[in-house]
Amino acid sequence: MADKAALRALIRSAPVAPDALCLAGCLACDALRAFSAYRCALTVASYMSLSDEPDMTDVNRMILDDRKRLLLPCVLSHSRMVFCQAENICALTRGAWGIPEPAAINPVNKADINLMIIPALAVSPAGVRLGRGRGYYDRYLSDAVFPVLAVVTADRIISGIPEEKHDRRVNYYIQEGVIQPCADFS
Repeated sequence: MADKAALRALIRSAPVAPDALCLAGCLACDALRAFSAYRCALTVASYMSLSDEPDMTDVNRMILDDRKRLLLPCVLSHSRMVFCQAENICALTRGAWGIPEPAAINPVNKADINLMIIPALAVSPAGVRLGRGRGYYDRYLSDAVFPVLAVVTADRIISGIPEEKHDRRVNYYIQEGVIQPCADFS
């Protein structure tokens, strides 16, 4: 089992083609439309993708088009992230790390979230998520009770991702347009 830093470096050394990232986002839309947790959700927390992540533009537009409340992360400090409502993904401002986020920082209560879609460099079939290493999502999800879903390309489903005590697993991941329950949550 490699350590997380080495695994991150290995993943970053083999970038996913932009067209595959675009396709992964499109397939995520199709999968979400058929997913009962999404269909029943009133409030969905999502994210704005970086250039090496599946493109979430269509997913975020779909959430708004489906008249659901879209929440996006807002980084407040080196250790704190909150989720704020986004009315329009074209009206976002550059936040920490250059990631677009809602201009108005009005944190939404975590209890209002029905489903969260999060980024991942990789996910294991058991739901262990490899993030970018800053711990924002692990801290935010420490007491979460809503389902959490990661969007990754098929080549980023990796067994044996190292897991630490503070890590928070995902319940589901989307692989090639199919939502897969993680082994511990099926």
